[in-house]
Amino acid sequence: MWSVQTQTAEPSLIINATTGEMMTVSVMPKETPLALDAYLASQPTDTKFLPVRTKGGVEAFVTENKRTVYFDGGDSFIVLSYELGIKGQVDYLQTFEMMQNSLQIKK
Repeated sequence: MWSVQTQTAEPSLIINATTGEMMTVSVMPKETPLALDAYLASQPTDTKFLPVRTKGGVEAFVTENKRTVYFDGGDSFIVLSYELGIKGQVDYLQTFEMMQNSLQIKK
């Protein structure tokens, strides 16, 4: 069973599984007209981002663990994240990949 919450402070959708895992869809408005690769390069993190293309042809960047994906939505960045919570394994990888591949961006 899944439960869904929305947050308006930073527009996001939170999808919780009864297993403790959580998927989020966040929209981050761009403060400057920055390309996604430049934005990710400017972040203070050691995380490596790999370029990917969804089945629908949308270009994105994914973290090495494949649990966070960044999309350029034109005037905002769209971030899909999969949090394991207390679990040590990914139970809903196909669901998360389906979310990524279903995303359509209209600019």
